[in-house]
Amino acid sequence: VGIGVLKFIVTCIVILQVEKVGRRALLLAGMVCIAISLSLLWMAFAKGGMMIGVSEEDDEHYGEDLQQHRFLLNRRNDGSTSLLDYLAVFGIYGVAGGYAASYGPLTW
Repeated sequence: VGIGVLKFIVTCIVILQVEKVGRRALLLAGMVCIAISLSLLWMAFAKGGMMIGVSEEDDEHYGEDLQQHRFLLNRRNDGSTSLLDYLAVFGIYGVAGGYAASYGPLTW
């Protein structure tokens, strides 16, 4: 529901602003938004997948750096979310918003 509302609002704003700002500027801004958002998604998935296969013995070998990395990036046992979870959600919303601001309403 949230992404649909975001796309609707962004598309309405773009349709109202296309004559003032211009298609090219809106397309370029949307592409930049998509590129940045995909970079955030890449960071979230790359860093999140990095911890797969790391055993408890590695904690002793690598010490406090690995434990701090686990704390920042992985889901903790108390049910709270990590930084990467928010980064991935922000990236998904950014891609949807960037598309709704550029390729969605402007290319037809």
